[in-house]
Amino acid sequence: MVKYSVATGRRLLSAGDRRFPASRSRAFTLLEVLVALAVIGLVLPPLLINAAERVKGVKVMEEKIVANLVAQNRLAMYRLESRLGGNRPPRREDGTEIMAGRDWFWEAETEPTEIEDYFRINIRVAIRKDMEDPRARVSAYLGVK
Repeated sequence: MVKYSVATGRRLLSAGDRRFPASRSRAFTLLEVLVALAVIGLVLPPLLINAAERVKGVKVMEEKIVANLVAQNRLAMYRLESRLGGNRPPRREDGTEIMAGRDWFWEAETEPTEIEDYFRINIRVAIRKDMEDPRARVSAYLGVK
């Protein structure tokens, strides 16, 4: 005897009935799964490449921020030395400073200006000692008492 659902009107299967139900199965076909995988395969790689580039950009930006802090610290030291001791900054000086768990190499050059006892200081900060590709450049004017 065949039984039907009152709510949907579809034929119900008995426990021993191995035939498919009268309505189509709701599972995905192999073709649908393959198309979905192909779409994911086309969309996902550019997204991953974009994410990797953003991470690299964040690292470079962090390096520039820390290098700028190193240059500002060096400039503050020159200002303190000139105000407290009246010392003229050296013509050329270089050194290293540790900040954010890494060594930073800095180089400072002083140029005289048209105004007596005023100097222009140019500070460059880089990751490598050869100063190739400096991460920060800071210029300022300094008056000596």
